[in-house]
Amino acid sequence: MLCANCGKITSSDEMCEFCHAPMPERGATPPYMNDPLLEISELLYKWDCGLLDEWVFEERLNSKREDYESILHDVASVNMDPDVKAEMSEEVRIGTMGVNSLIHALELVKEYAQSGDPVHKEQALAAAESGTKMLNKALRLNWESFNILQATTEEMLALAQNTI
Repeated sequence: MLCANCGKITSSDEMCEFCHAPMPERGATPPYMNDPLLEISELLYKWDCGLLDEWVFEERLNSKREDYESILHDVASVNMDPDVKAEMSEEVRIGTMGVNSLIHALELVKEYAQSGDPVHKEQALAAAESGTKMLNKALRLNWESFNILQATTEEMLALAQNTI
């Protein structure tokens, strides 16, 4: 099996012989991730209930925005082989759109807090839901790409071993 952590071929299906990382289950898809939507929903709930003062609310918004912007920066700065980059372009594009949608949701949360307009709240939740869905789609695409890479690498290794 190809270790996703260190990139080496290991004979174990449970743990990499080289870096001791757990090996992923074959065919298992990643679970649906709902955290971004839940975090924004919770932030709105706590604001509506008066559980956050303006300073803490603003700090949490800024912190989440910095987290998302850091993710965008990290993705943009990854140096990868052009062939791999081409293979991953769709999942990167969708994931980037998802993160940008979450940043937009945070902007709408801020507008809602300033204006009290429930339309901003609805738009914020819709943007957070859309961003979360896009991130999940990108994760599924990435998982499928990994499984294809894993199978192809193992097939090539098996062919190479049979010719030696």
